[in-house]
Amino acid sequence: MAKLILSIANKESDQVIADRFRDLGIKTKTDSTRFLADFGRLMFGSFESKHLDHQWHKELHKEDRVLYFPNELSMVYRTALLLRGLAMSLQFNNGLK
Repeated sequence: MAKLILSIANKESDQVIADRFRDLGIKTKTDSTRFLADFGRLMFGSFESKHLDHQWHKELHKEDRVLYFPNELSMVYRTALLLRGLAMSLQFNNGLK
């Protein structure tokens, strides 16, 4: 998990981020590297304005679909969401573009 979050924070390539996600056991319909990297950045990266764009989400889910999401990642993701919400309420977001 730490390797995934660090690869996102360090703005590593799509391939590295996707491989880190795969190492954690996530499965998708087509195993798209771009989808996994974008999904990882959405989940654990800095908030970006494109994340509010419904069309961006539609395009992301046209690319691929999650078939299996490991249970142990669920709590980590929920914690990340809570921390992101707290950061936004404090007007702290280094990644807003």
